[in-house]
Amino acid sequence: MGVSRTKSRNNRIPLKKILIVIIFILPMLVISYLLGSAFAYLGALNNYFVNEIEVDTNEFIAPNADFMASAAENWSRINQLYCFPQNLTGDGWDYYPPTSASYKINPITQGIHNESELISSCDIFDPNDPLNELNSYGDTGHATAYSALGLIGEALKYAVYMRDDNLAKAQEQEQFLSKLVKAFSLLSDIDPEGRMARYVLPDTPKARNAFKWFTYAQDDTGTHLVYNYTYKAQNGKEYTYWMETGTSVDLYICVLFGLAMTYRFVNNATIRSIIRNSVDRMLSFFENSGWKFIDLDGKTHVMGSEAVNTKPLADTSYCLAFLLVGKTVHPERWEQIYEDYAINKLYAKKVGKQSALGVHSMFSWAEGYFNIDLMMTIAACLTTLETNPSLERYYRRYLNTVYNIVRKHRNAWFDTVYALGMSELSYHEYESYIKPPRTTLDSDVYNYIEADTADCMMRCAHKKKTGRRFMNPICNDSYNEYTYLSPIPGVKYPDIQYFNWTDLIDLGNPVMKLLSELYCPESAWTHSDGIWDRPIPADWRRTTMMMWEYSPFDTILNTGYRGVQQMPNGDFIAPYWIARYLNFTGFNA
Repeated sequence: MGVSRTKSRNNRIPLKKILIVIIFILPMLVISYLLGSAFAYLGALNNYFVNEIEVDTNEFIAPNADFMASAAENWSRINQLYCFPQNLTGDGWDYYPPTSASYKINPITQGIHNESELISSCDIFDPNDPLNELNSYGDTGHATAYSALGLIGEALKYAVYMRDDNLAKAQEQEQFLSKLVKAFSLLSDIDPEGRMARYVLPDTPKARNAFKWFTYAQDDTGTHLVYNYTYKAQNGKEYTYWMETGTSVDLYICVLFGLAMTYRFVNNATIRSIIRNSVDRMLSFFENSGWKFIDLDGKTHVMGSEAVNTKPLADTSYCLAFLLVGKTVHPERWEQIYEDYAINKLYAKKVGKQSALGVHSMFSWAEGYFNIDLMMTIAACLTTLETNPSLERYYRRYLNTVYNIVRKHRNAWFDTVYALGMSELSYHEYESYIKPPRTTLDSDVYNYIEADTADCMMRCAHKKKTGRRFMNPICNDSYNEYTYLSPIPGVKYPDIQYFNWTDLIDLGNPVMKLLSELYCPESAWTHSDGIWDRPIPADWRRTTMMMWEYSPFDTILNTGYRGVQQMPNGDFIAPYWIARYLNFTGFNA
């Protein structure tokens, strides 16, 4: 006979437990869903623009050493003639970082629509030609960063001349570098505390005529502040100087990297002394301010270099790169401090933590491509200057992580500075380290970098002969739309298409749907109407102060570029001379 059983009320789930589930577990599930969807969205786009894009190497132009060498000399000459402000005091001692410039005559009004037509219409090296008459110099906010990267190219140009026993050319280059170093040194010499300005200008009639648009008045309302100082120059005279400040991390690292590379590769005691004093001033300012950028208004600006203090989310690479430059040019003063941060405080182990987490991968397709350029510059600075193999290992891991994002982006600057950072550089004797260094890279990787760099430089030599900002094509259709645009004869171009990136994501997912409206490939102003499905070649890129820091997937066609503006060409000079120094195949003229 069976015994009937009734459920005990004690088996019921207590209300308290139900509430616990609702209060704690359900939110966790919601958060997991939100985060999972967000990461899936970002991951799909990152994977395509980092890993799945394809570059057809059959499109690459083979290197012509003499053709590229001629173009490189022209870029440097144009930079010196039209983009290098000097003697603005009128007393013959002062130099300023190369910047953009504008001409009085608009070439379009003369029926000139591209660089080839310009070259056939005037002597581009004659400043007295009406088509080359300057109206004003340009950018004071960011030019210093880009021209400092050009300084790296000019320093390695000197090293190549020395390596080739071309002493006459080396001496000529040494004189130019002396002026450049003085220009960058002046940026931190005006302020008695040693903070570096974005740009400095004397309050003189010559300066006011050369920089017509600059506001020679105090301005502390924005992130770029303007203040003046009375500065006593080495000639004993006092001058009123205006400083544009709010100096950001990218300006600091570019200037410091450029100065350190010049110190290493230019065997001149006077130049090295100027660099050492300049770096000492800048680093002493940070040391005295607790590694924060305290601007002239007493505030630590969001745009400033306070990121070097590594709190709360900043990368330790900023601080280490600054101090490594100090160790390079003045080891007696900075080596112990650098090693304390790098080794004792474990900064070296933490370097590149943002990149390792994939933070910078999204900049390959969204707004902010320049952030990748900043990370590449910092990582290259660390790997190129470091002499300790243990620390070098951490820095190369960082450089590899960043370069992996852009290895297919047809970018000569990223290619060459990566190859430089992955070279076995020895700084024991000058005669030894100006020789081509051995690479640590796999032969297939290195061969691709050589071929990609050659293609970029050849295309620039063909279509960006002067650095004037004319309208550029953005695809094959541009040649049909604008008859004054033409491809390089006999050269292959990619059959690019607008990329349907929404195919990568699930628009039925509400989180992905929201992100696709808030943060997507079309949120960047340079490809707001769509993004290319593969990177464009160098001759389709816009001519800018630093062409390589813009996305190779940009679809913007700027019809307002009419050849009035002149760029200083540092973005061409730097990768070309790094390639020459590394002895890339097909580059030695």
